[in-house]
Amino acid sequence: HLVAALALGADGIGIGTRFLVAEEIWAHRKYKERLVQTDETQTMLILQSLKKTRRALANEKARVVRGLEREHGPDIDILFPHIAGKVGRAAYESGDAESAVLSCGQAVAFADRIEPLAAIVARLETEARDALARLERLRGAAHSPALQGVHA
Repeated sequence: HLVAALALGADGIGIGTRFLVAEEIWAHRKYKERLVQTDETQTMLILQSLKKTRRALANEKARVVRGLEREHGPDIDILFPHIAGKVGRAAYESGDAESAVLSCGQAVAFADRIEPLAAIVARLETEARDALARLERLRGAAHSPALQGVHA
């Protein structure tokens, strides 16, 4: 995915959720295990009413926040007790992945195991090298004599 983003003109990519499952990250192991079991369909957008949209783990608290937004609109006084940073921090520390809004990108699908950060980076590098090799093979095939004169 890194190579695809770069090929489309990006200067880089943001990696957050995939790093949350690194052994070195201070979040509770139960939270990391929940992320590993989560796929991209188990996230949701919240805080759109405040024009501060964020993607979160589709859990009990995120559904409460979305419901409050629908019912009350962009009322920070109503939403704040549910989205305050101290609530999220307590959930990261306790491992209770239902009691707080927890940011989680669609790339959670790639956070498929708890492992050292170095191993995650090594896998990203391997995936990028493999993608570049595939692109090079395609480039070579596009210049083969069999395709001379063929136009898309």
